[in-house]
Amino acid sequence: NPLGPFPNLSSFELGEWFVNRGAQFSVQSLQCLVKLAQRPSFAQDISNANWPRIFRALSEGTEIGHSPSEPDEWVDDDGWESTPISISVPLSKSTTSHVTGTLYYRSIVSILREKVLNSSDMRLFHYEPSEVLWQPDYSTRATRIHSELYNSEAFLRTHQELQDSPAPPGCKLQRVVAALMFWSDATHVSSFSDQKLWPGYMAFGNESKYRRCRPSEHLCHNIAYFSDLPDGLKDLITSKTTGGNVPDKLMHFCKQEMLHAQWKILLDDEEFREAVKNGIVLKCPDNEERRFYIRIFTYSADYQEKVLIATIRGTNGLCPCPRCLVSKTDLSQMGTAQDLVLREEAPRKDDGARLALVRTARDKMLVDCLGLSNPAVDGPLKAQSLQPVSNAFSIPNIFASGVDIFGALVVDQMHEFEQGVWKDLFIHLLRVLVASGPGESLAHVLDRRFRLVPSFGRTIRRFSDNVSEQKRKTARDYEDLLQCAIPVFDGILANESHSAATLSLLAVCAEWHALAKLRMHTDDTLQLLQDTTVKLGSEFRSFLDGVCQEVATEELDSEKEAREAQQKKTKAAQKTRNAKAAESSSPALQQGKTLSLTKPKFHFLGDYVKTIQLFGTTDNYSTETGELMHRSSKRWYRRSSKRNPRKEVVRHERKGAAGRRPDIHHYIGINENKPISLLSFANRPDASDLQDPLLKTFIHGLQAHLLTRLTQGHNIPNLDPTRVYFKNHRIFSHKIMRLKYTTYDVRRGEDVIHLNADTCNIMVQNPKYISDQKVPPYLYGHVLGIFHADANYSGELGQVPALPIRVEFLWVRWYESVNNAEPKGPLECITFPDITSPDSTTFIDPMSALRAAHVIPRFSRGRKYSDGNGLSKLAKDGNEWSQYYVNRFVDRDMYMRYKIGMAVGH
Repeated sequence: NPLGPFPNLSSFELGEWFVNRGAQFSVQSLQCLVKLAQRPSFAQDISNANWPRIFRALSEGTEIGHSPSEPDEWVDDDGWESTPISISVPLSKSTTSHVTGTLYYRSIVSILREKVLNSSDMRLFHYEPSEVLWQPDYSTRATRIHSELYNSEAFLRTHQELQDSPAPPGCKLQRVVAALMFWSDATHVSSFSDQKLWPGYMAFGNESKYRRCRPSEHLCHNIAYFSDLPDGLKDLITSKTTGGNVPDKLMHFCKQEMLHAQWKILLDDEEFREAVKNGIVLKCPDNEERRFYIRIFTYSADYQEKVLIATIRGTNGLCPCPRCLVSKTDLSQMGTAQDLVLREEAPRKDDGARLALVRTARDKMLVDCLGLSNPAVDGPLKAQSLQPVSNAFSIPNIFASGVDIFGALVVDQMHEFEQGVWKDLFIHLLRVLVASGPGESLAHVLDRRFRLVPSFGRTIRRFSDNVSEQKRKTARDYEDLLQCAIPVFDGILANESHSAATLSLLAVCAEWHALAKLRMHTDDTLQLLQDTTVKLGSEFRSFLDGVCQEVATEELDSEKEAREAQQKKTKAAQKTRNAKAAESSSPALQQGKTLSLTKPKFHFLGDYVKTIQLFGTTDNYSTETGELMHRSSKRWYRRSSKRNPRKEVVRHERKGAAGRRPDIHHYIGINENKPISLLSFANRPDASDLQDPLLKTFIHGLQAHLLTRLTQGHNIPNLDPTRVYFKNHRIFSHKIMRLKYTTYDVRRGEDVIHLNADTCNIMVQNPKYISDQKVPPYLYGHVLGIFHADANYSGELGQVPALPIRVEFLWVRWYESVNNAEPKGPLECITFPDITSPDSTTFIDPMSALRAAHVIPRFSRGRKYSDGNGLSKLAKDGNEWSQYYVNRFVDRDMYMRYKIGMAVGH
């Protein structure tokens, strides 16, 4: 049966809808279901389908009525397997082995085989890496482009090492590196319980990140659901010892031991060893046989899981970095010359010396039964913050392939900067505001300003909540806060030196964030990122020595409440274990708290340039990919019975696996539903008191603009704008224009210009910039109207076609740059000229618009009209601000538009 357990095509399609779309409850999902139901035989086909039996068979990978002794032609993939996990627990005078859970996993080799043999998109799979160079013109040297993993230095080097190594005897097949990329991250699956899933994901670096990072492409594979330590392990330990508290150090050791026991099952099976050492021969869709060699390139995880994978002690150790041996006391020196030298001279190495050190300590602990804290066990490992855990990525076959797990633990901008360094800075700025103003008045000002920040397409969403309360903030929310922070914090602190230091630090943070998150780098932009990293470290230390020393800050109310809740929880646990625990109340007053730079996440910022040079840009291995994959796991969890969620989730994963114009510049609608008579723009002397200043020049300005466009290419003397005629004396208004553009990384992007909404500002090239590069490169305008008309010029018959043609035009009110006496800030400052001044509004061809612009009020300068009454109802200028900022940090493409000559796509 080509449909497997489904009795007919209608049943199959309904099952596919339920598995892949049914839980989304979107309009698109509903439309898909309606199309299925409209089939004439649909109702009859599905009426007798035994759905529980079908999905049970689908989960098990069999057909209904299939005999186990016969080959199953419908399901040709290797399904999920399970195996119990046992670890050795060191006690004071003995060692006990204990089964601590069950691993659900898929064979990595089977996923590779399924990918090569069954994939319909193998034409997009890169069998060989390539180096990409960019030469803007013949007079400019070619520069290296860093983007995809298959363009990276690591892939090129690994590929060359494979080609230089001896081939298996008699083999003349093409040898291909199968580049593995791993993600793992434990996640809560319910808001009302402590139930967790700990999935592991894998993708192939041979595929483009633009496809791989989209969950809808299904290019990121579930390979495992890891088991965490069971709650009963502490009971086992206390039952075999004298009782009392179980040391955190022992529990941390057991958790690392547990994770690596599971990874050894994935990495140390016979097929995987053979694929690493001698490769696996597979016939590709082009009918060519190739030999695929598995190589591990990256492992993406947050800091807590990096500590587990690297088998180090984390922040409790002397060297908390998983990639180098920089001391905890030197973490704050990120960006200094000494820091750069230390990173180069003292990297962590997965070499024979480390393996021997761990093996010796492990034997003394497990064989000689010495305790985990015994100097003979702990002493030799302490200097490097190692743990006596056998690392699964150091087993012989992986070790021999040249994989260094410490180098593979790549940077993680989402957790390290957006939810790490920047989040810490933002929280401390809230403390500074509370300490600098009466009560929480400045925090309220901050909240109000953020709520007034306009949205910008999909990039910046409205700040509807009070940002100072930090309710359920995600990495995306903190990113938005950073991109809009400069206008909001401008002038909020009365102390000028503190305000200047804050804005300077925010500007460097925004620039570093934009550079680190670029999807395409060149050698020049990487040098710019390196320089900005040095400047970022210097700005943070200056802020710490200046503002943080001069402003005494205390913990916020939310921090105080969290601390007290944790203290109560700890004391409750102590009382449970020890009835004689002393009673004490939590302190009622806020404690002093300041910004700290001695954190691993701050130190990690110095590794971004090297990581990008080695593995490509950060979006290749961002932990955001794993976070997006969690959506599927959580959806499958909701469909489970909750009794054994990991076992049921893997069944749902198999169900899902079994069944699942860009070249134009802009688009303005063709409808003519909103005609406007030109008479409504006529200058009426009898109603001069009601005349809007913008009406006086509308018709003449429009005719002058269209004159050059309608007569372009025709040599006509004595052009007369008044001879531009409009069919039926009407123009047609539109609310939306879709503006398409080429991004810095040579993709196609789109902005939506929407009247009466936040995205109604545009940017165009400044013609003066070509001859004078001291002027701003762009001009900015507020779109008052989006129109089209059927018009023609009838000045010289026979030379210009008399038939009217469709012309599109924008009515724009222009901003002008502000020449302040104060030092130039990080963002360009603009304002509206007087609305009655010449050329304050003009008409332009939509083709001249580059992109939408994100214009944020300069709140510190206040509004232009205190009474809210402006001069023009058409311009709605009553709510204008005195000055505005142009937000160049609103997205990566916008940032690169101000780095003239550095963007490939521009």
